[in-house]
Amino acid sequence: MKTLYIDVYFMINFTVDILAIFIALKLSNMKINNRKLVLGGVVGAILAIVELFIDSFILHIIIASVFIYLLARILCKGASFIRTLKFILLFYISAFLISGAVSFIYAFIDRWLDRLALDDASTSNRKALLFSLIILLLIGVIRLFIMTISNSIKERSSKIEITLDGKELKMDALIDTGNLVRDPMNMNPVIFIKKDYAEKIIPRSVIELSNLDSLTPKYRKRIRLIPVTRSSATHVMTGIRVDKVFICNGSHKEEIDATIVIDKEEGTYGGYFALTPYVGTE
Repeated sequence: MKTLYIDVYFMINFTVDILAIFIALKLSNMKINNRKLVLGGVVGAILAIVELFIDSFILHIIIASVFIYLLARILCKGASFIRTLKFILLFYISAFLISGAVSFIYAFIDRWLDRLALDDASTSNRKALLFSLIILLLIGVIRLFIMTISNSIKERSSKIEITLDGKELKMDALIDTGNLVRDPMNMNPVIFIKKDYAEKIIPRSVIELSNLDSLTPKYRKRIRLIPVTRSSATHVMTGIRVDKVFICNGSHKEEIDATIVIDKEEGTYGGYFALTPYVGTE
């Protein structure tokens, strides 16, 4: 009779969840944080073990709902409802497809190690270790492949803080040395922010340029029309001068003069919701 070891079961679920989460994040164009990725895998593995001791179908549904909620809280913080829903669906699709490959790989390892005539405990632990290494290696190969086929623009992230009328918005931004757009009024650099995030601090009437009569003179003076060239075509995008913009690099925080431009196009900047030029904070 085969014996199921909790540590083996945990390791298998942990590695499979990590791979499914990684694929879902990539397909959703969401930022990948290694610590959150591991935390999501740990939560999924723990709940999978809890389900082993439960026979009630209702409790299984409750545990699955708790897992979805925790996964969204851990990995989709700040994302829109639609993007969060897309991530959850992609996670379950990925997990379903991966399960077939997992069954094949584990069955192959099972037959191979059984030939060594090792004791059950030693064999099971070896299977779990080898299987986990295969999955983690696969993640590394996928990441390397993505880095290889990505564009040649140097990418790294930095935290930015924006304040406007007492409101504060903190977020991670992708630093793009190719972002050479300037505010034509004062030649200050431009920081692009996706519309969903911009709405957290900038009035909708400014973003949509609607009902301008309701805006105070203070806001009217801050509005900018910024020409931006994309795909050989020039678009005029809405910008605004905020109270303060800080670029944070570790413990160092520097205030810069920059104009915020609202990007209404779908998608993200490689998983980030803001794009800033390199301004130098080191």
